Amino acid sequence: MSMNTVCSARTVQFDSPTGPVGVIIMNLYFADQDKAHTFVRDAADKFKLQRLSSPLRTETLLVTITGELSAGRFSREWRAVAMQDATLDLMMSQLRRGEVVHTPEGMGSPTMVSLLPSATPEVGASDASGRTEPQRSAQSSSSNFGALFASSVPA
Repeated sequence: MSMNTVCSARTVQFDSPTGPVGVIIMNLYFADQDKAHTFVRDAADKFKLQRLSSPLRTETLLVTITGELSAGRFSREWRAVAMQDATLDLMMSQLRRGEVVHTPEGMGSPTMVSLLPSATPEVGASDASGRTEPQRSAQSSSSNFGALFASSVPA
């Protein structure tokens, strides 16, 4: 792939003791960091459409990124878009959990950063700009993403 792409956006339902709970999963590919802000805005528009077509009890957003854009930068760009977009801001405020996982191409270790403005994630390494970005190590296998988000399903 040679351009920024929303590879998929779908809602998956998990059973909880109080009924089904929706999780929106978006898979993104970033090849061009120079167009990051524009592409994050486009991805936010896709999220809003997906959220509108999802069950009322959709409480989690998981964005996975492959490519050149760090999870920390994506989170900063996403929050900046949400500050200017009242609909996105409202939808994000209704989530219990919203996170981005970046899997670098090659052998790099995945990192996870919250997309929610009220989150206080752990502080990790700095990105290329020298700014410290909050991050946590994520599970390296995509098959573990379900387990990673199992704790977000309310009791």
